[in-house]
Order: sequence, then C-alpha cells, then structure tokens
Amino acid sequence: MVAGEMLCEGRMIAWRGHYGLSTSQDQAIGVQELFAGIENTHSTEEKPFGRELKLRFLRFITYLNLENYSQAKFDENAVIMIIKALQELRDMGIEPFPNLVSVELSASPLSPPRAPELQREFDLTLVSLCRPKQVIVKSGYGFLELRSENVPYCDLTFAGGHLPIEVLHQPFSFHIIPMVCYGTRNRVNPPRTVTDSVEKSAEYVLRVLHQVHPELNDVERNYYPEDQLEKRDKTTWTFSWELSRMNGLPWAHHDVSKVRDAVLKELPKMRDRICFLPRKSLQSDWAQIINCGQ
Repeated sequence: MVAGEMLCEGRMIAWRGHYGLSTSQDQAIGVQELFAGIENTHSTEEKPFGRELKLRFLRFITYLNLENYSQAKFDENAVIMIIKALQELRDMGIEPFPNLVSVELSASPLSPPRAPELQREFDLTLVSLCRPKQVIVKSGYGFLELRSENVPYCDLTFAGGHLPIEVLHQPFSFHIIPMVCYGTRNRVNPPRTVTDSVEKSAEYVLRVLHQVHPELNDVERNYYPEDQLEKRDKTTWTFSWELSRMNGLPWAHHDVSKVRDAVLKELPKMRDRICFLPRKSLQSDWAQIINCGQ
C-alpha cells in the first residue's frame, strides 16, 4: 500500500488523554522512523497520496516526545533528508503539526561527529512548523563554538510568530548555551555540575545572559530595530536550581541570593526579568520557592 511506510507502524499512542507520538526507550524509534514518508512532499506516479496521507496522520498529534530516540539508529543522511523535507513544507506554508500542544526535543547523541549541528538544525526547523504551548529543548551551542564566531547563534522561532507560554531548556553540559525564545519565559535547568557552588552558578548564568542578550550593552543596543528590542525586553528567565548539598548541608536561601546578587551586580537591567527556583521542596523553611530573591 502507498501509505504503509508513512503511518509510522501505528506508533500513535494515548498519553494523558491526548493523542501523542512518543519515542520512549522501550520503543526506541529513531527520528527517521518517526518521520518516515515525510520526504514525499511531492506526489509521484508511484506514491500519488504520500504527502496528503502523512500530513493527515500528523495533524492529530498533540504531544510529541523525541527525548529518547535510539542513538544507534542515528542516520545522518536520513536526518538531513527529514530537515530538507520539513523546510520544503515550511516554504509551502504547510504546518504539519497544527494541533501540537507540547513537544519534547532530544539531546544530541554524542558519537556521530556532526550530531550536535544536525540536532540544532532539526530542532530549529521543527519548531518553525508548529505552535505548541510548551517546549522542552536540550540542544544548544557549545561555548567554544560561539567564541570562534564561525557558528552563527540562532534563536527559536515558531510558526506565524507564535510564542509558547514557556520554553524549558535542559542543557547537558556546563558548556552549552541554550537557544533562547525571545518574547516569552525561558526556564533553564542547569546541569548538576553548575549548581554545586555559588561561583560556578553565577558564572553559568552570566555566560548565558551575555550571549543571548547583547542588547543589554548600550552600544550594542543601537544595532537592533525597535521591534526586536521590544521582544527581547519582554524575555524573562528562570533558573531552576538543583537542591544539592554543600559540605553536607543543603543550599540555604542566602546561597541562592548570593548567585542572584552576583548576576545583578554585573547585569542590573535584568533585575525584574530573572528568577531562581528550586526544582523540589524539602521539609524545611528555607526550601520554599525563592522567587526573584524575595
């Protein structure tokens, strides 16, 4: 049948009462399997209904989880083909996921040499074709990559200028700078190696903010048009701290406040746009949510 390869082998599953598509570890579906048939963006004599059938299937998906696709199934050529096909759909003004509410993107596999770059391009292309309320992103830019100035920094841009309620960033390394979504709330779960000292925590936050908000510098600000500045000025940040222990004792309120003070000393313009939250609460007074240092 023409549609056989395009129906993802019945992988549409129920998730929290919605139709969803998941690549959980027990299924181990690669991205090339998930998007099988998406390359048939043009009807052919052999597959006259390829694109229409595939899009008819994708339109029902409300939750997309690409978190745990198998690294062993990573195929560089297949991913490049999928990216090209999605870009063709975008050029034609077709949104393959019109009902998508939430999307969770994968972390970059570490073994293929071009995987981080391809993962970024895949993520940027996919989000440009959907309008979810919430997004979880794990890819980003290596700090050394950006310092070399050979890799342009790109932000997350959604279909039709849509802004999610929140973008959750989960970088897997201290050296990864998240791909910001300007104009909305960006929440960062820093790697555990970042949250084990005040100095390292402040360094990471400042590294991120300096990269994604060069307009905080008065000289740099002059290079941005007013509409971009308005969107950037509406961007807020929440750094969700791991409640780790220092010298056998949990972090206290004043430890997080020290991080905030160090950040605001260098970037005072972020005072009303940055918050620090613990990821979980403990049975103690200090473990209440620390919102903006208050």
